[in-house]
Amino acid sequence: MATLKTIHYITPPTPDQLDAAARLIDSTLEHSLKLSRFQRAPVVVVALDATLKVVGVAAIRKVKVRANAAEIGYFAVDATYRRQGIATRLTQMVVSEARLLGIDLLYAWVEHANIASSDNLKKSGFRFFGNYVRRPGKSNVRSWLYLPLSSAVDSNAVMEGITKSLTRVE
Repeated sequence: MATLKTIHYITPPTPDQLDAAARLIDSTLEHSLKLSRFQRAPVVVVALDATLKVVGVAAIRKVKVRANAAEIGYFAVDATYRRQGIATRLTQMVVSEARLLGIDLLYAWVEHANIASSDNLKKSGFRFFGNYVRRPGKSNVRSWLYLPLSSAVDSNAVMEGITKSLTRVE
């Protein structure tokens, strides 16, 4: 584990930092990152160590205009920098950016077995909505979480709309 000294959080990242963030995300996925989608993310926050190496990234993946809701995603922290609060700070910064954009609700899905990611989001105020699969009978259970950013938002209605094509599982 790297010793935490100074971590800098930057938004928006430079093109080189964005490329490094994409490589970090890609290294954590079981499939290839769709780079063009990542590059179109409306908000990207990167964490840099003292040498200015990208050691963490989080973003707002997409905004559902009708619901004024946004998905937090493209989340990764370099394995040698985990358990040092970087994910928490990245989440807080994305939430702050979403508020500045006037987003009413942030949501996320995490692989059900990824307890650390769920715990990070819950620590930042996200609430559990349910476990869902895209196709019944598959083992790709994802936990969906949400964070209302406006008292006027009907969180349940928004989340029901977002997950309506999925199958809820217990």
